[in-house]
Amino acid sequence: MASLIDNFLNDLSTVRDESAIWQLTANLAGNMGFSECQLTMAHSQGNELQLSKIVSSVSSGSIDIYKAQNLVKFDPFINMGCRSLTAMRLPTDVSGNDDLGFDDDVTGYFQDNVAAQGVTGGVGVPVRAFGGNEVGGWVFLSLEKNRVFEMLHQEYAAQLQLAAVLAYEHMDKLVSPIAADGVILTQRERECMQWLCVGLRVSMIAHKMSVGVSVVNMHIANAKHKLGAQTRDQAIALAITSGQVTL
Repeated sequence: MASLIDNFLNDLSTVRDESAIWQLTANLAGNMGFSECQLTMAHSQGNELQLSKIVSSVSSGSIDIYKAQNLVKFDPFINMGCRSLTAMRLPTDVSGNDDLGFDDDVTGYFQDNVAAQGVTGGVGVPVRAFGGNEVGGWVFLSLEKNRVFEMLHQEYAAQLQLAAVLAYEHMDKLVSPIAADGVILTQRERECMQWLCVGLRVSMIAHKMSVGVSVVNMHIANAKHKLGAQTRDQAIALAITSGQVTL
């Protein structure tokens, strides 16, 4: 029987519209127990962040306020979570976090929204980090009880991370075809990326290829460099969207 992520990947290969990709990702998250989904992207304008895109399942009233007041410049996920491309478990309490000097009204807005929705936990997946032309990513929130959320996070967080990165790279390719389309990986690099796509660890790949772990890491690093990826998940997404590997 096909898994949720398998069905998602099959469906993703057939869609050619940003809104359809977002909905497909939101549906996957919902099936995994994360009922609220939001994609937020921003760009720098002078010394201030400006909202580029926000697509969300949360109430339109909250999104209207977010847009009108350009709250992306205060968004804890954007400003703290997107300093790297590492996925994270999101806290439900953002009060008392004054690393960026936000005042109580700002943190109160985000705290009130979390409380109003009954959120018990979430997963944040940055797809672009500070230092590039844009910054942002996906936020998936769960309304399940804490004990259930713990199980959902353990079972699905890694799959959701890969799906989110892949979905955004697919979106990005629709807008501006990526340079990875012209990349040619070696047979060994493709083989390593192919095994990564199906969830094998480096040690397992090394065993299958009858080589050392350092050799596998070298092939993966070379593939990341050629694809212009910063993380393995992004490399996997780019390898798939550019046709270097298949699922």
